[in-house]
Amino acid sequence: MGILTPARLAQLAATPLLENSWYYIAATTFSVCNEPDEIPKIYEYMMEKLANDRNGQLKMTRKMRESLMKGAALGGLPKSINSLTQLKNVTPTDLREPVLQRDKPSREEAEGRGRAMFDHVYGKIAKRVSGQMATAYPDLEYYAINHVYGPLLSYTSILTPKETSFVIVACLIPQDVNPQLKGHLKGALNNGATKEEVASVRDMALVISNWCGISWKSEVAKL
Repeated sequence: MGILTPARLAQLAATPLLENSWYYIAATTFSVCNEPDEIPKIYEYMMEKLANDRNGQLKMTRKMRESLMKGAALGGLPKSINSLTQLKNVTPTDLREPVLQRDKPSREEAEGRGRAMFDHVYGKIAKRVSGQMATAYPDLEYYAINHVYGPLLSYTSILTPKETSFVIVACLIPQDVNPQLKGHLKGALNNGATKEEVASVRDMALVISNWCGISWKSEVAKL
């Protein structure tokens, strides 16, 4: 039967303040927890809820795919491959994307767009965080800005900046990486989320992580 029972699906769907976003946040969390087999259950639940709304089904499908795609940069490409494959297997043919959905920014565009998003997320501490990465290894900062934030995280045609922040928080919670989580909890506020919304995302990701058997060395960071 796996992890997700009908009762647990209903519990996730009733998460306060996340009635329109719980499904892709949950899918991302399960992906990072390395439980891709749970993702089709979420998708099929949502397809049934939107049974009379094909446009709604397409929008939901795109958001789930995009959340798992962005999760590749935060939870690992192999996990995203497995999760997106599981999702594809239950997606009706007419809701699959036959061509590339995202743009292909030039190097200069990616650098500018990535830097702008990074600075917005981290706010007044952006230069310090960027400097810490460059000090650890100059290539790290370059890669993060130009190859993660630029072409991937800052692409907002499917997930808004706020929704992207929800995905990032969901990805970080199972990994026991409080330094990064602290920055992105505050970054979600900078991207337009309320404290209550961020708390709901954190709480739901904690619940799912516990279901998956995740443990932490210390208390998970919060706002």
